Amino acid sequence: MFRPTSTYSIVAIDKENGVMGVAVQSHWFSVGSIVAWAEPGVGVVATQSIVEVSYGPLGLALMRGGLTAEQALKALLNIEPHIYIKYFREFPTF
Repeated sequence: MFRPTSTYSIVAIDKENGVMGVAVQSHWFSVGSIVAWAEPGVGVVATQSIVEVSYGPLGLALMRGGLTAEQALKALLNIEPHIYIKYFREFPTF
């Protein structure tokens, strides 16, 4: 019997209070430890599908080093030959 499954991430930003967060929901157990990444003063990264765990810390490092979220995303897209089967998104702090 085919049981459709899905994983999704959500990012929340409260600009008034200067906070943000990231979370993931999936039928797979414990995906939060490899999908959702956050660092105060830097931003958040959400990776999912066929996860490359290094993208979370690397995305944060790129933003910490001064790249915008869009620039960090483009840098990660350039190193991955099979990115079309993966999904990730980054958000900078405000």
